[in-house]
Amino acid sequence: MKHNEDMTTLQCRVSVTDKEKISHRAEAAHLKMSAYLRTVALSDEKVIFLNESGSIAKSLAEISTNLDSALRDKEIKSDLEEEMLRMFSLINDDFIEILDQISDIKLSDEGGE
Repeated sequence: MKHNEDMTTLQCRVSVTDKEKISHRAEAAHLKMSAYLRTVALSDEKVIFLNESGSIAKSLAEISTNLDSALRDKEIKSDLEEEMLRMFSLINDDFIEILDQISDIKLSDEGGE
């Protein structure tokens, strides 16, 4: 959105539950609701907010730590170990591919709601 563009108001009806969901998602993305809705509605691609991907990365790191610990303590049989490592590697590869395709929103100079 450019500052020199004429602005207008758009109103829509949503349930209280939907409004709360939108509000929480906007807050999680560190955006005002209007900016969040514009970003999601006007994007040509699926928008993935970077702070959400951070929780995915944290979860993957925790899984990796737990797996390493179980392997060291010999709590996992070797055939299961190989399968888990293979699947974890696939998840990691998918996550890297997602990160490469992420749309990082840039809302510089966008002040008002």
